[in-house]
Amino acid sequence: FQQDPLPLTRSHQADLTVLTAPDAMAADIVLHPLFAYEVVALVNPRHTLASKPYLEPADFLEETLITYPVEDRRLDLFREFLQPAGIQPWRRRHAELTVIILQLVASGQGIAALPSWAVGSYGEKGYVRALPLGSQGLWQTLQAATTAEQSEQEHMRAFLDEIRASVAANLLGVKDIQGV
Repeated sequence: FQQDPLPLTRSHQADLTVLTAPDAMAADIVLHPLFAYEVVALVNPRHTLASKPYLEPADFLEETLITYPVEDRRLDLFREFLQPAGIQPWRRRHAELTVIILQLVASGQGIAALPSWAVGSYGEKGYVRALPLGSQGLWQTLQAATTAEQSEQEHMRAFLDEIRASVAANLLGVKDIQGV
């Protein structure tokens, strides 16, 4: 995990980096869409918001929001959903691990937003309730970034194809991206 992984790719310290929304792209970097996924809000099933069909930005105003300890611009929830509406949650709490975020939500200590595929058994067993963000949901595309040179290599194309095939076969709540 790196706050800004693209320099590692540019300097050939990494063959590829995985990201959703790059801050800025250089001419020597090529993006390869992998799959689309929905970012969902997570609440305790007994929370008053759990009965809603979807959450709106204003629903976050009076809540404790549990997030990873990263800048807001790196979180889809803020960048794509809360900030455009001018919403800042009442309180923030940070957790570094997805399982801790899920446990905190399940125990009623706040709400969160994660990729739907990360919810796993917590949602299946009813420990948390996953709700769309907005009436259309909040969808993101996970992308791999390589140098232009790397993107032309057969082993890299095969690796990217394998990632796409594996994700389509094994992750729930994702959309295959055709023709990439």
